[in-house]
Amino acid sequence: MTADKPRLVCFPHAGASTMTYNSWRAVLAGQFDVSIVDPPGRIGRPDENPASTMAELLSSMGQRAEPRLRPPFLLYGHSLGALVAFELARTLTAQGRAPALLVVSGRNGPSVGAATTDIHNLPDSDLLHAVDQLDRSMPALQDNPELAELFLPVLRADLRLAETYGYHADRPLSCPILSIQGEDDPVVTRPGVATWAAETTGHCTFSWLPGEHLFHLRGTRFVTELPRRISEALSSPA
Repeated sequence: MTADKPRLVCFPHAGASTMTYNSWRAVLAGQFDVSIVDPPGRIGRPDENPASTMAELLSSMGQRAEPRLRPPFLLYGHSLGALVAFELARTLTAQGRAPALLVVSGRNGPSVGAATTDIHNLPDSDLLHAVDQLDRSMPALQDNPELAELFLPVLRADLRLAETYGYHADRPLSCPILSIQGEDDPVVTRPGVATWAAETTGHCTFSWLPGEHLFHLRGTRFVTELPRRISEALSSPA
């Protein structure tokens, strides 16, 4: 990694893994060194369990991200990953190691409670249906029972952390924030997204793109436009 090619450290959404974002590496190779942090308990790691508490998840993700946090770096997270990226940015800022930029999507500001609170408690079939309703443009897990059986324990555990996350007030971040959200995402609102601005003393930039909750994975628009939007956010006055 060179000084003119910052590292983009990515934190996946609930149930997702490194595999979900692997294609971003090639698309962004000219602008960023993309590094995806795999949460514990992903499929293919039978010796690990998903995190049972937010504190456990943050500790695990912080340890896994640590070797990648060499300046210049940016943090990006979607949905549950947005909360992880935000909390890690808080920790790093307190240590005098603030990221150059925090990029978030798929989540209202952390001070706003989760849009859903009980999906993680639903029976399997109802949980799959509820998740499908968050983004009807993506393939439904209900149509692939074998994959759903593997995926459900991780998804349920992650959703519980996302839905029970408890915000605590602290010093605002010093880095700017870039919020990119889906215009039809049922878990965000414009007033809720606007509260990200209170989490930093820097500039907060807001962008909206077509799509539902997983709009960032639908086609290539999000990832191909990301370098320009990041550049604009970094050049905006505080």
